[in-house]
Amino acid sequence: MPLKYLIDRDGTEHSVEDALAGSMREQFPTSFVELASRHREWEGVASVTQCLNGTRMEYLKILCDYAESVDGSAFRVLGTRGHGKLEQYEDRINNALAETYMSYGDLKGTCDLIEEQPDGSLWMVDYKTSGSFRVKKALGIYTEDEPVLTADGEQQYYKSGKKKGKLVTRKAIRRSPARRDLGEWQWQLNRYRLLAREAFGFDIDRMFIFVIVRDGGTASARQNGVTENTYMIEVPELDEQQVLSYFIEKSEALSGAVASYENAVYSGMTHEEALVAAMPEPCTPTEAWDGRRCERYCPVAQWCIGNGDNPYVSNGGNDAY
Repeated sequence: MPLKYLIDRDGTEHSVEDALAGSMREQFPTSFVELASRHREWEGVASVTQCLNGTRMEYLKILCDYAESVDGSAFRVLGTRGHGKLEQYEDRINNALAETYMSYGDLKGTCDLIEEQPDGSLWMVDYKTSGSFRVKKALGIYTEDEPVLTADGEQQYYKSGKKKGKLVTRKAIRRSPARRDLGEWQWQLNRYRLLAREAFGFDIDRMFIFVIVRDGGTASARQNGVTENTYMIEVPELDEQQVLSYFIEKSEALSGAVASYENAVYSGMTHEEALVAAMPEPCTPTEAWDGRRCERYCPVAQWCIGNGDNPYVSNGGNDAY
């Protein structure tokens, strides 16, 4: 039961078939709608991306009809278009693999680029489109107070008001490798690295995120200390056993939940009964973005609300089942 409806700017739901036939043409070009409607069908094997998301959210997206906003898909579509253009260029490069599908055991994934360098080393690159705040975290950018000095190099102090006698400071932008927070990006690239070894037998020497800053060049980006429109960010290697254990646990949780649902249906339960019977645990705070994803960005939130155990959303009388 995949993505079934697309939501226009007025909040009206259109079936994917109607939207692709032009029912939204006055708000969006049909080509844009087509890109917004793309999604991966469940084929019985979890993907790296699915494992990085909450198991419950991915379980519900596999088994429930859901709707997504076309306008809300803008940045994903932008990323898809950018990927396509870059892949066309990579196809003309010797010793490069573009949009590389990898599968091993109970996991699959697609890496944007694996390229052999002049020295024979292999680099893996994944493309991202992201806001400056997340880029700031990935780069290890932070702010701290620094004294404001006079023309003579002396520290300044407030001479009046509530701060009288206190040091005059200003926010200074700093950058430290020790403060870098790559979040799920480093887990994704490290699992791709291991998948490349498992599927193809070669080792990746270096990993990078190439990120396009969505709000690059704006005041908000500069306030975050992000001054460029693109960044090439190297991703460090994580402990292999830690990476493997994490993804084994997540892939087994998702595949197992779907299998439990199918067994429940086979035993005679209705779809709704089986859905509840096999329901995985709620997403973790990190996966739920401390509730923001549940409240605004999760396309299957109505089904989760109906289960009544998500601490970030209330039932509000909505009985999804």
